[in-house]
Amino acid sequence: MFRKQQKQKCFVTKWAPLNITDIRRAEGWLETMAAQGLIYCRQSGWNLLVGGIFNPHFFLAKFRREEPRPGRQYRLVPAPQPTASPSGELLELYRQAGWQYQDSIVVFYLSYFLFFTDDPGALEPYTDPDSFRTAFRYPAWGLALILAAFISLDVALCILLAMGVWQLEQAALMPRWCVAVEYLLLTTAAGLNLVCFALDLTAVLMLKKQIQHHATTRPTLPA
Repeated sequence: MFRKQQKQKCFVTKWAPLNITDIRRAEGWLETMAAQGLIYCRQSGWNLLVGGIFNPHFFLAKFRREEPRPGRQYRLVPAPQPTASPSGELLELYRQAGWQYQDSIVVFYLSYFLFFTDDPGALEPYTDPDSFRTAFRYPAWGLALILAAFISLDVALCILLAMGVWQLEQAALMPRWCVAVEYLLLTTAAGLNLVCFALDLTAVLMLKKQIQHHATTRPTLPA
């Protein structure tokens, strides 16, 4: 029991107070955590539950408590597809530049490879803005299908709720104000989904535009 408590104290889960698609700020946040002695391990398993709706706005990361590493640097690289790990060619490219692979981060419809280094003289391994912009994809058709699925689910829930509410009203078990609250919650959830997707689309388009206009591989959103 004591060992289990010790193990739990060695790890901590943190919420990223930013949009994880904002690569430069996400890297900076991970570096700030490392300087405080919280070393990134992997994304939290809770992302599988909350990420389907709110990711990348509600990204949870698991950290290990170690000695502070103020010189730790991170680089997020958009993955060409949500694979489990990068190719051997990419690993060798980063290894030669002084970087080590850490994790594959999947944020619903975007995925990244995370690399790190403690070498202040490490070279920037990804310097081609054009290929970086291509890798920084946004699957519009997949998003459309997901939106259709969410809308269908909301409609189905409304129908099922209406059928159940009608029976409860007939039995005088549910007042009408409860019915109104249920419909309001469903409508709010659907609206939040649409707002999140619209914000994500806007963010990705702004980042791709910045990559193109400024020839950078470390784009960031306006402050």
